Amino acid sequence: MTPPTATKCKLCTKTGLIEFCIWYFVLAEQIATIRKLDIAGVERLLSAELEKEHFGRLHFGAPEIRRVFSVSFTLQNLKDSRSEHDAVGELVKLIRRILAPTNWRLMSDGIHPQLGVLTGRLRGYDKEYELAELVKQSKTET
Repeated sequence: MTPPTATKCKLCTKTGLIEFCIWYFVLAEQIATIRKLDIAGVERLLSAELEKEHFGRLHFGAPEIRRVFSVSFTLQNLKDSRSEHDAVGELVKLIRRILAPTNWRLMSDGIHPQLGVLTGRLRGYDKEYELAELVKQSKTET
């Protein structure tokens, strides 16, 4: 049975592209569910959530706007009993979980620890085709 959205598109029914039309509407709905944050919003979100897990003093560097939008960050491991290795593992999991419903991701170069300070980079997605890639990535991860 054809979903109701397919019968609303006259162009698709005329050209026979109903499957593509359905796929596009589903993709558009999934993109609409992504929480789109600017850099200040992601900083507030991360600060609040990471402090609960004893990671604090989050600071962002200057954004790099090249082919992709990225920003470096530093924060401190405030839990003395946590090793650098454990801190990196916990932080990666936390950041991925916190940012999963948003348009931000931890970049693949990872987290680097030194003397209780952890550094890394985040990537922000704002273009429609980038958000579509996020939707596709989240499907393959689940």
